[in-house]
This record gives sequence, structure tokens and C-alpha cells, in this order.
Amino acid sequence: RLLRALRPALAAHFVSLQYAICVRSGVEFLVNMQRLHSLARPGDAFVSLDASNAFNRLDRAVIARALRSAPSGRPLYGYFVAGHAAETAPPLCVHGQHAPVAASVQGSRQGCPLGSTYFCFGLQLLLLELRALFPTLRIGACVDDVGLQGPVLDLERACAWLRAHGPRYGYHLNPAKCVVVPPTAGPFSAAAPGAAGAVGDGAPGAAGAAGATGASGAAGAAGA
Repeated sequence: RLLRALRPALAAHFVSLQYAICVRSGVEFLVNMQRLHSLARPGDAFVSLDASNAFNRLDRAVIARALRSAPSGRPLYGYFVAGHAAETAPPLCVHGQHAPVAASVQGSRQGCPLGSTYFCFGLQLLLLELRALFPTLRIGACVDDVGLQGPVLDLERACAWLRAHGPRYGYHLNPAKCVVVPPTAGPFSAAAPGAAGAVGDGAPGAAGAAGATGASGAAGAAGA
């Protein structure tokens, strides 16, 4: 009922970057926009980001700051503090179990009806900073699934920044689970002259994932 009342404000808060909160058919819209981008800009690459245990590690202080700073988040702030303020969260118990089954100390609490909304508020601050620093990239997220599209070298720089500064938000990029989709045209495409078509040693970048030689960087570490 609370989220239903806040739906218009939440949709307006998130819609420029995140498409899973109070946006009807938001995920379908996100996927279609990513497809259109790849068709309109075949020289751009796509990076699907993965962060280590993102839901449970996003910093609670960041989430609290995001809730306080947004008009749509302030009605949720009291609920968040009530359930997440302690350094060690109360244990999560299940009926019929004699012992707690989980006790999280970071991030949104698993099983909390508002957990995904809290997470998205915290993530929004990170995505806003990323967009301000890298305006050439298109950023789209569905809860903890974050995708970046844009020029290869800009993607490398953005992922390098995320690896260095994401931990300030409790966001720890996991290169082994990130996926790079190379451009379909241009010097970094798989069809480019000299393309090896495989990711080699040395943590090549998005360009490297596309098969080009001589590229290295953090987006590439994401694709390794």
C-alpha cells in the first residue's frame, strides 16, 4: 500500500537510470532500448556489470543518505532505520526453525518487502555519479543488473572508475562475472582486421574482448 501511494514519485525518481521500480513493463522497455542503441550505434560495445554479493554489500549509510535526499524516499526512511540501523542486524528467523537462518550486517535485508527499493535508492547515487563522469555512456539497470553501452574506450575508463570508487558505495565489481558484448562494426568489432576473436591473458578491455589487440583497462578486466 505504501509503495502504491508512492508509485508516481518513485517512477519519476528512478526512470532515467533504473527500470524496475514502479515502471510498468520497465524491464521490457530497458531491453528494447538496449537493442535499439546497438542497432543505431553499431560501433558501441555493451558491458553487463556484476558486483560481488551486491544486494548484501551496498553500504547502509549510502542507502540512508539516498532516502533522506529524495522526496520520494523520505516516507521510507523511518522504515529503513527501524530495520537496518543496528551495526549487526537482528537475525532473520523462519517459523519452525529453532535457530536464525541469516543475519546480514550490510545492504538491504533479504526478505524485507522494501529491500529491493532500498537497494535501488543506494545504487541510484552511484549511477548518477557514473553518468556525470561519463556522459557518453548509456546506463540502464534493473535492480542489481547494470548495463553500460557506449564507445569502447569510455567503457574501459568507466569500469576502471567503478573498480576504484565503487567500494565507497559498497559496490565491488566482480570482473569474472561481467560480460562484454563487442561492437558489430568499427575497429573493435570481431570482424575488424587482426581480430583474434577471443579474450586472452593480461585482462584485455572491452576492445580486447572484441578481439582487437593492444587494448587494456578496467572494462576489460570486467570482460576477462
